[in-house]
Amino acid sequence: DFAAIRALFADAQREVAGGELERLEIHTTKDSFIRADGLAYLTAKCLDLSASGTHLELSGDEGVRAYLERMDFHAHLGLEQKGGNRLPAQGRFLPLKLVGIQEDSYNVTDKICDLVLRHFDDGRKFLPAMEWMVNELTDNIIIHAEAPVPGVVCAQFYPSKKRIEIGICDMGRGLHGSLSTTREIETHQEALELALKRGVTRDPEVGMGYGMAGSLEISKVNGGDFSLWSGEA
Repeated sequence: DFAAIRALFADAQREVAGGELERLEIHTTKDSFIRADGLAYLTAKCLDLSASGTHLELSGDEGVRAYLERMDFHAHLGLEQKGGNRLPAQGRFLPLKLVGIQEDSYNVTDKICDLVLRHFDDGRKFLPAMEWMVNELTDNIIIHAEAPVPGVVCAQFYPSKKRIEIGICDMGRGLHGSLSTTREIETHQEALELALKRGVTRDPEVGMGYGMAGSLEISKVNGGDFSLWSGEA
């Protein structure tokens, strides 16, 4: 998941003691399982490192490599592709999508809505709320993040659980960096807690401050989970 993959990157960057990370090898094992949140973070972080000059290599289990390739991880990062069975569009996942402009946000939201309608008989009951939530969170990448590389979105449907997992990640300045432009905030934790309160926004002229708080409420009402990471919080 996100925490485990984040810890691996933190260890790698500690080894170079704040210097340039010239090469990074990502090694997967047969029992590797990457959730949507972890996959979105893995891709966003690798995009950021690649843009900074880090040479990326992928090794390890062939099955995991094939899965990552099907999710378009290799395509986005310019890694060698070996080909394989691409699951049809009506499959159970949304491959990794990059979000850098408003049109990307709209397209990603539409594709996740299609995934919901395809797999949930009662999908239309909660679709408007989910559509609003995904659009709000991907909009944050464009409006607030000021990230040097595009944000990343992916989704996976699990038939046995009748659940869909959505991962949304960017390498921007974080909630602390965004909210502290208009108020005094000491820690990442304080910024995260503020962001989950209704009406808290960086600038009322660009947002009403309901995106994070509303998304949390929608997840709760639908019996889901909502995880938010920013900085060290």
